[in-house]
Amino acid sequence: MEPGIPQATLPELTGGNAKTKAETITQILAGTETGPKRELVIANAAAGFVVAGLASEMNAGIAMAREQIASGRALKKLKALQNYGIIAK
Repeated sequence: MEPGIPQATLPELTGGNAKTKAETITQILAGTETGPKRELVIANAAAGFVVAGLASEMNAGIAMAREQIASGRALKKLKALQNYGIIAK
């Protein structure tokens, strides 16, 4: 079965300095950024779910990744990691 991720061009996936990229990932995980960059994050997370044995195949992993974003759990985890970095310093 073909994974549900549309093909993107390299220019659609690149761009920005570190601050811009951090803002983009926050927007993706908050559900406000859509498009190719979001789809790449979903594909990457889906592959991780498959490798970790949490999903049996990519389409299941894609569904899991979309749910993590839609539920707010992905953004909550990012914020926890950001706070850990502040506390650990």
